[in-house]
Amino acid sequence: MFSQFKIFTFSKNSFENQLPQERVIFIQRRHPVFVFLSLFFFLFLFFLPFFFWHWFLSFLFLSTIYWAFLWILFSSNLLFYFLSVFIVTNKRVIKIESQGFFKYQRSEAFLDKIQDITVKIEDPLATFLNFGKIEIQTAGTNVRLVFDYLPSPEEIKEEILKAKNEKL
Repeated sequence: MFSQFKIFTFSKNSFENQLPQERVIFIQRRHPVFVFLSLFFFLFLFFLPFFFWHWFLSFLFLSTIYWAFLWILFSSNLLFYFLSVFIVTNKRVIKIESQGFFKYQRSEAFLDKIQDITVKIEDPLATFLNFGKIEIQTAGTNVRLVFDYLPSPEEIKEEILKAKNEKL
């Protein structure tokens, strides 16, 4: 199939560079509260010019540019949220993080190389909303994978350990 049609063949059960006989256990993104927080922040910034109504009419062109800039920032924020994923398969753990429009970082570790998994829930909001950080230590020269703001980190840790034990 042509590469320009690859977008139409995407599935939740497959991803680019998938190994033979590798099946996806789950795909996870950051906790959705961060999308809602950015939405409220951008809504506040969107309505900010209306509080200065007497200047708003005289600077309508600048306000339009301001709103266009806000729209670009908000849509890029959503794009980075949806393009940053954490994938657990029956063979490895993969982190794909979008760091800009043309920059991303991909880290992975095979399940049999994982030595330690640490879950950190660091503040009351994280405890209340059940999100945290997962750090995976692998065999070798100080390889550490860090996944921030994942929902239900204890359950994710258990799924990784379960997949690792099934592989052995």
